[in-house]
Amino acid sequence: VRGKARATRASWTPSGGSRGPDPSAKRWRAQFGGGAAMAAPVLPEDISRKLLEDPAVQQSIQDTCSKTSRDAADALLNEEVQSSILKACEERFPDWAAPLKARMKEWIEDPQVGNTSRLATEWTIGLHQGEMDIVTLARVQQGPPTIRMICVGGCFVAIVHCLIGLGDLSSLLRDPVSYAVTLYQLIFSSAALLFEVRAEMIQAVGLLDSSQNYLLEKAQFLAENLGRGIFYIFQATLWISFLGKTDSMGGFCFLYSLVTGILLIGVRLTKTTVLTNKVTTVYRPVAKEVLP
Repeated sequence: VRGKARATRASWTPSGGSRGPDPSAKRWRAQFGGGAAMAAPVLPEDISRKLLEDPAVQQSIQDTCSKTSRDAADALLNEEVQSSILKACEERFPDWAAPLKARMKEWIEDPQVGNTSRLATEWTIGLHQGEMDIVTLARVQQGPPTIRMICVGGCFVAIVHCLIGLGDLSSLLRDPVSYAVTLYQLIFSSAALLFEVRAEMIQAVGLLDSSQNYLLEKAQFLAENLGRGIFYIFQATLWISFLGKTDSMGGFCFLYSLVTGILLIGVRLTKTTVLTNKVTTVYRPVAKEVLP
């Protein structure tokens, strides 16, 4: 299907489509209303095309094609597909819903409708596959093995300490500010940990992999030693709020975050960075923006 979709794109452009009653309905009936001289098509060509491009109709057609191994034209014979088409027609072109319902079989058997169904489906699938085929190579900077293990250990200590602190719900009433900071530190430490662990370990777990991909797009600085080092120092400033309290682990996390931040900045300055490549697949639903 991919090859067909690419070959078709040059000659197939999705219609703009507009919702609500179609103003051409009266003109169409005036032209073919008598029906004595010539048989009127069930729907105008542009209306048929807009219905077959409808996202809900396309989803139903593609699901049927996957289940039955039929092409997009034969999928129109499926009752669920017909129901989705009729529903789309009632919502978008109510003036044409009654004629379509009465002459659905005739409309489906129209060769032009079948060809339009194939083209619209191939275009939609081609757009999705074209986007899913975008592969990017992300570079994640890490320190030498010893420093990397120190950073991993620091993140784990911070995460465990935060989980213990959040488990004490009474502290939410006693000191809500510290409780909120603890929650932030849990999120920050978990995010930083994704870039300290080896890439293959992250990619082995779907949730962790998708989370890292999101951060690579939205928080690129975490993939760099300098950015992550400054981020650790920022975390250390948050840990300062725990100094002077009975929570001794807060002070330990402050020192640990400060040291790891300085170490990573030192790695950048001494040019001892270890680069790790990660292959990611980018997907964006462009078809939803193109189709009406």
